[in-house]
Amino acid sequence: MSYISYAWILAAASFIYYFLKDRHKLPLPPGPKPLPLIGNVFDMPTSYEYVKYAEWGDKYGDVAHVTAFGKHVILLNSIKACTELLEQRSAIYSDRPVMPMVTDPMLMDAGWSFGLMRYSKRWIRHRRLFTQYINPTTITQVYAERQTSSVRMLLGLLLSSPENLKRNLTHASANLILGITYGYTVQSGHDPVIAVAEEVMVKVNEGFNPKYLVNLLPILKYVPTWFPGAGWKRFAQLKTRPVGHRLASGKGTACIVQQALADRTEGDDPGIENDIREMAATLYAAGSDTTVAVIHALILQLILHPDIQKRAQLELDSVVGSPDSPEFRLPTWEDRPRTLYLQALIKEILRWNPASGTGIPHSVMEDDVYRGWRIPKGSIIFPNAWGLLRSEEYYKEPNVFKPERFLGENPEPDPSISGAFGFGRRVCPGRLLAENTLWLESACLLSAFNFSHAKDQNGKDIDIQYATTPKAEHPPEFPCSITPRSRNIEKVIKGTEFF
Repeated sequence: MSYISYAWILAAASFIYYFLKDRHKLPLPPGPKPLPLIGNVFDMPTSYEYVKYAEWGDKYGDVAHVTAFGKHVILLNSIKACTELLEQRSAIYSDRPVMPMVTDPMLMDAGWSFGLMRYSKRWIRHRRLFTQYINPTTITQVYAERQTSSVRMLLGLLLSSPENLKRNLTHASANLILGITYGYTVQSGHDPVIAVAEEVMVKVNEGFNPKYLVNLLPILKYVPTWFPGAGWKRFAQLKTRPVGHRLASGKGTACIVQQALADRTEGDDPGIENDIREMAATLYAAGSDTTVAVIHALILQLILHPDIQKRAQLELDSVVGSPDSPEFRLPTWEDRPRTLYLQALIKEILRWNPASGTGIPHSVMEDDVYRGWRIPKGSIIFPNAWGLLRSEEYYKEPNVFKPERFLGENPEPDPSISGAFGFGRRVCPGRLLAENTLWLESACLLSAFNFSHAKDQNGKDIDIQYATTPKAEHPPEFPCSITPRSRNIEKVIKGTEFF
């Protein structure tokens, strides 16, 4: 090798050494000042954390940093930052952090969910399997009948027991997801599968919160449940895997599990059956609770904004017939292109009430530099969905519920691509199914019912403003009045085979 070649090698090695050395001298993104050793432990919010993250974004910038026991947390509060890191650099920003509260077998054991899996060959297998059976073709052709039957079931439930709004929403949503996944039809009244799954989802959603120090200091998982301050461990102790395994035989009507098991070949990996079970469990966990939360929040806003409700109903009436007309029918998929205001209304509720306020966290797989700041390997990255979707930078009057923001020649950013469903390689693969279900359910509900304030014993409206707290996921339950828009509509609902 020539002296010139040695010189080039030496120069390159020197450049790399000094670059890396200087890289570690770079500052971290700005944020609240940490205490020695424990960092920002006492700054971590215990509720409405996405609101606090947005406040830190306003104070420190759209990329903020906190730390706890040496674990770095990066908070993203702009679409620009989320796009440049989670999408344009997805090769290193597609991992999930180690979150013992939701993935450690000693605690909750939701590690079967590929939404929570580390970025790996196993995750890629699960994602590929998911998209094989949940895609535009299967949603519109294979599962459309189940979607329709589940929505008609909901109409019948609300007609017979309108006082049980949340329970009826959950029942119909579970019937859809369990039907297309396992071929399972939910039991009338109390269904034990739904009961267990609901408890799982409450714990999984809550378990992402950095307030649980075990997520930042995993060794705490060994603390006994009786130890002072270990109430979080009693909260977490729920084995979620049996929810999926209980139904995973795929027996019953045509469904994803049945088709996936039939599609196996001799050359498949021996673990394919377990992949199928876990993929199916993921679909239920991701699809049932989120749809309920969005529709529940939508009904709250319809009650608080009767003018919006009326406008959506008039649009639907022009498509399917007025409530009193003998020609009235329930909306179908073919009607969707003619309901521009309803589509805008659904976008606005996704913006207003994202299914995950903080966004599901990512983790960076190697040291990185962004805007002159260092992002240490293993940092937990929160794309703060609530903050993004309430930002004045993207939305005029962001704290006003206003569907028309998505209409006209210059609509504001579609929430489905600006935070509501995630970013990059970890974007929700069931987004299309969710959007289709939300449209059909909203269209049928608005065509069939009026939603208004419940009355107290003196005939006055019961105040439900408490339910408008800045809460993502599920709003608090609230009383309401749900009445058919006409006697004719009652007959239509009762005349469906799903009533």
